[in-house]
Amino acid sequence: MCANPQPRKRNRRQPKKRKRQPSEHAADEDAAEEVSAPDWEARVAHLDQGRGSRDVVDHFDVPDVKDVQAVVPYVREIHRYHRETEGLKHASPSYMSKHADINAKMRAILIDWLVEVHLMFKLLPETLYLTVNLIDRFLEKEHTLRRDKLQLVGVAAMFLACKYEEIFAPECIDFVYITAQVEWVTLTLTLTLIP
Repeated sequence: MCANPQPRKRNRRQPKKRKRQPSEHAADEDAAEEVSAPDWEARVAHLDQGRGSRDVVDHFDVPDVKDVQAVVPYVREIHRYHRETEGLKHASPSYMSKHADINAKMRAILIDWLVEVHLMFKLLPETLYLTVNLIDRFLEKEHTLRRDKLQLVGVAAMFLACKYEEIFAPECIDFVYITAQVEWVTLTLTLTLIP
């Protein structure tokens, strides 16, 4: 056996750097890195000066930064626009006093019935909100409506709201069945075609 005058060097392996596997949270991590970037404070200060609202992203929008459909750069402008126009499209609180044949109690009964119809069809909550909004806006403009047509107005409003909000909207014949009025089909189609 031959003795080696120099000690043996141990072959120490350096740990390999792991390649980062793309994960479903990679976009979130990239967005979080963007938020923690050093220029973030400068971007916020820039916004505080009233310029560049598209440059800043709120902390709850960070996961959607890479999602094009989330329109994150325009979120602040969209919210500002909605706040400005929020009260412009609502009916006046005193519009029921202008009606001769309809009162607030009749409207309440109609809305209660529409809530039941809404639950029976398993519609989205937004559909009910839009229905009530359409009814109020229509009744504010139309002062000569007779009480026997009030249910027709309510069902027509729900029919329109379903067309706007629902993916699978109930058909016209479903509303006919609910209201138990045979002539309703032609009247509803007439009302929906009115500009």
